[in-house]
Amino acid sequence: MEVMMFFAFAVVAFAMIWSVQRARRKLAFQAWGRAASALSLQFSAGGFTSGSRINGTLNGFRVQVNTVRRRHGNHSRTLTVFTAYYPSLMLGLNLKKQGMLASLGKLLGGQDVEVGDSTFDRAVVVRGNKPAALRKFLTPGRRLRIRRFLSTALNARIDDRSAKFEVRGVIDSSPEIRQHLRRVVLLAECFGTEKESDRNLSEAIEFQRDGDLDNALDRLQRADSNSPEDDHEAALVEGEILLAAGDFEGAEAALAPLVDTDPEHDAESAGLVALAAERRQSVAASPSPPPVVDEVESGEPTETPLVETINALFGSDLLSFEIQRRFDDQFAGRSIRWSGSLINVTTFQTDRIFGGEAGCRATFDLTEIQSDNHFARTARAIVGLGPAARDELSSRDGDTLEFTGILAACDAFGRTIFVRGGAVTS
Repeated sequence: MEVMMFFAFAVVAFAMIWSVQRARRKLAFQAWGRAASALSLQFSAGGFTSGSRINGTLNGFRVQVNTVRRRHGNHSRTLTVFTAYYPSLMLGLNLKKQGMLASLGKLLGGQDVEVGDSTFDRAVVVRGNKPAALRKFLTPGRRLRIRRFLSTALNARIDDRSAKFEVRGVIDSSPEIRQHLRRVVLLAECFGTEKESDRNLSEAIEFQRDGDLDNALDRLQRADSNSPEDDHEAALVEGEILLAAGDFEGAEAALAPLVDTDPEHDAESAGLVALAAERRQSVAASPSPPPVVDEVESGEPTETPLVETINALFGSDLLSFEIQRRFDDQFAGRSIRWSGSLINVTTFQTDRIFGGEAGCRATFDLTEIQSDNHFARTARAIVGLGPAARDELSSRDGDTLEFTGILAACDAFGRTIFVRGGAVTS
């Protein structure tokens, strides 16, 4: 009797599980069918031995959505794979996220092409059989899009012919399927002939790197007029620039659409929005500027060491908002006496960091510090100087000079520290 009862219970439990799985499968079929229909793609319903599949052409690129099962410890799990195919780049390209295995391979002599962008080189493993052509192909805009794609998508991979990533489970939401397809197609689009919006984004990043935030924002506004609404990378750069410049309300407005679109997978944007809101509320509660924080009783300022600052801000894998928060909390307003190699000196009439009076920006490469994972920690300092500095420093490019000032702002993405009230002392 007990055996019969146990058998009956097992049959009922199996029937319930099968019924739930069947209902979920039906929902997924419907969602995949609606997504395919909305994008003019083809949907093939899978059976017990084959998974469902979406195929077709989207914005000129062949795309595919399918499911796979993979072992994970003692269990297996289903994943949904999104792929976009494009004409061969003929670079032998293979890109993936940096990790422990990649770092070990590098130590053992693996060939990793470095492009000279320390943020990108720390985040992405670059393989290719034409290093010079590969470096030329990886423009600032493409580097940003690639880094964000690999760091925020699960098991993301990019090669000469395709880009793909995975999502856990079988997706049963048509809007989510369309969003993921759009994401991988946007990346594929930037690998073709460079569009005006991509050129503007690359130029904006270069201006940002040089500390010329006004021109950077101007290029981003040009990019916005030619970019799709979901160009997250342009919005991210704009938000980071506005946050560094102290326009917290503007930063929130620029970044909010990113968080609304994909809050779970875009921790970087979510963190920046939260930080901008926090800083805006703080300014509203106490509108007067913060005092210099490092005056001692004698009135002599203590100086913040260069190595300590670079290590704290750029020595670990902090996200942009974490770097920004650390700078604001621990370094803003401190006096410095640093040295660096002078890159250039440019003039301005007004500047978002240094104020409304004419002056100069002196750009310095700061000392490189070798980190534990064998990547150099690099940063730049943009020092605000008086108008006469241009003539005084015009022939000093490449010289190592000492400068003083007050730490005013930090552009985490550009790995740039702004120094106000500056003076060159050697």
